[in-house]
Amino acid sequence: MADARREPLYDIIGPIFAKHDQYTEQEPPDEYLDKAWNSILHLYESMTTLENANIGDFNNVIKCGLLKIKLGGKYIPVPVNDSYTAGNPAINSPATLRT
Repeated sequence: MADARREPLYDIIGPIFAKHDQYTEQEPPDEYLDKAWNSILHLYESMTTLENANIGDFNNVIKCGLLKIKLGGKYIPVPVNDSYTAGNPAINSPATLRT
């Protein structure tokens, strides 16, 4: 059910993300992720509305997953946890993906 509610946003995000090549280390990863995220930032209000109406529908895990897709062949699979940070925190939000 949640996938169906996300589908209209995915239909908009897909073509926008397709304009960006997969990450190839030609720029720092944080700059690349910022560029990808900023390209869909105009949809943030819609993401937030969907999340507020249906908890879990467009939370940080979903947003992080979108950004992980753009890291493509270079860093796939993106690890579930950050082994370089004390406590091995989960990589489950755009902020933790960047670090």
